Amino acid sequence: MDGLVAAGLHRLHVSLQTETLTDESRGSEWRAPEWLMPTVNRAATGDYILRLNLPIPADSLVEARTIPVWLTAQRISAKVFSLLPERAGGIDYPLNELENLVRRVNSNNRSGPNAGRVDLRGYRPPAAFRCDSCNDRPRCREQSRSLRLGADWVLRPCLATRDWDMPLDWPLDAAALEAAVREQAILALDYE
Repeated sequence: MDGLVAAGLHRLHVSLQTETLTDESRGSEWRAPEWLMPTVNRAATGDYILRLNLPIPADSLVEARTIPVWLTAQRISAKVFSLLPERAGGIDYPLNELENLVRRVNSNNRSGPNAGRVDLRGYRPPAAFRCDSCNDRPRCREQSRSLRLGADWVLRPCLATRDWDMPLDWPLDAAALEAAVREQAILALDYE
C-alpha cells in the first residue's frame, strides 16, 4: 500500500458483496474482515479515502446495524444497499428499516468533519439492451454502471451473470487491452 499511496492513490473503493462479515468467535454482529483491517486502519489516518460497498440482506439487518457506526467513526464511508428490491418475487425487504439505519448513523455521527458517511443505494430494475437476453435476469440485483477488473484478470461489465465476462491474456498487450476495455465499458454503461 505504501507504493500506491506514494504514487498518488487518494481514493479506494472496496466491494464486500461476497464477504462473510460475521465470525462466531466475535459474536453475530458484523465486522470488517481481517484482511481489510490494514486498509481500514491506513484510511483512518487520512492517507486516502476509503468507501465500502456493503450489501445487507433482509435477514441480516440486526447483525449489520453496528458496522456503519463503526465505519464512520474510522473515517470510512459506506454505500449500503438491499440485495433484493422491495416486494421482489414475493419477498418483502424492509427497505424502510435500512433507510432508518442510514439516517440514524448519519445524524448521530459525532466524529467530526472528517468522519465517514453512509449512503443508501436505491434499486433499479436491469434495463440495458443485453438484459433482455440474459438468463440470470430474474435474480439480477445489478444496477452499477461500472466496469470491474477482477483479481482473476477478468473484465466484468455485470455482476449478475458471467455471460459478459472477458478474460484478459497475460502478459497484457496494450492495444488488445484498450480494445477489450472499450468493448466492456460499452456493455457496462449500456443502460436506458
